[in-house]
Amino acid sequence: MTTERHLARDLTGLATEVDSIEKRLLRAQEELARETERRRGFEQKAADLSIEVAQARQRAATAERNLARVASEVDANAHTAMVREHELQTRLNEANETIERLRRELESNERRRLALETDLADVMQNLRHAATEAAWPARQPALQALDDSEPTNVGW
Repeated sequence: MTTERHLARDLTGLATEVDSIEKRLLRAQEELARETERRRGFEQKAADLSIEVAQARQRAATAERNLARVASEVDANAHTAMVREHELQTRLNEANETIERLRRELESNERRRLALETDLADVMQNLRHAATEAAWPARQPALQALDDSEPTNVGW
């Protein structure tokens, strides 16, 4: 009977130990399931992030191409603007030179006009004087009156 008791006690001890091991196994399995689920969540997040990174890289590549295109357009526009500015500056310089040339010609023409006006007044004065000296007796007093008058201004 001692062996039976001994055996019963050993069996009870073993059953308690098996029960304890079984509980630890269940806890470990539950923890493994939780960790497996967490890992799946992390793997899904990693996959989602990988997709987002690929999309971001694609958007960045598109943005770089657009930036290069815009930079090229800006350079072309800047070059066109410089060429246009040069053309306009050349035309402005030519116009200013033409204005200055025309101004000088106008001043020259004005000096010639004044000289011609003076010459005309002198000629008219000389004609009056010559007519007076031609001794036209009947017209002499009338011509003398003309001789004393101002030179004729013809308004040129």
